[in-house]
Amino acid sequence: MSDLSMRRKGLTLPELAIVIAIIGVLVTLSFAVYPVAKAKLNSATCVGNLKALHAGMSVYLQDHDLVWPQMPDDEESDNQEQASADPATGGGEEDDNGEEAHWEWWYQVLKPYGIPKKTWVCPSDRDGMELIEDPRAKFVGSYVPSMFDAGRNTAFRWDQPWFIERGENHGRQGPNMIYPNADVGTGMAITPEKPQ
Repeated sequence: MSDLSMRRKGLTLPELAIVIAIIGVLVTLSFAVYPVAKAKLNSATCVGNLKALHAGMSVYLQDHDLVWPQMPDDEESDNQEQASADPATGGGEEDDNGEEAHWEWWYQVLKPYGIPKKTWVCPSDRDGMELIEDPRAKFVGSYVPSMFDAGRNTAFRWDQPWFIERGENHGRQGPNMIYPNADVGTGMAITPEKPQ
């Protein structure tokens, strides 16, 4: 037998050190890229949520003669809030001036059109994601629906967004919003920056 056939096959110590060093560099680079990639993924998911809300609302409008959903009168919703806040009637604490009732109403409007609660929350909205994962938590959405009058086709007359993301979930990019033609745009942050 020759010396070559007797020689063990495998990596030498210097070769092994080089492989470990290359793996270490790749892991270090991936840690630096991860937050950026996650932010881009969350932004893309947010756009997908807006598109789903738009699709659900489009079907709703077709089913309701192109009339935008109209929230109940303030007087009626005030009575519901008082009943929910009254311990004598079995209600709990007041729910942030009816904010939960507002979101629940919008959720119920689009629920028959295949829009689950999770679609109403941007993945970059940390508070909203915590609430959506806790079944006992109050429901709050990340996207604010525009308010249109009860006229036919009103939602299509102006280039006003149908849904606008609230908060500063995407940093300097500003909130995402979706228009009647299903275009998604970004705008200036709703809350102004503090002067330095």
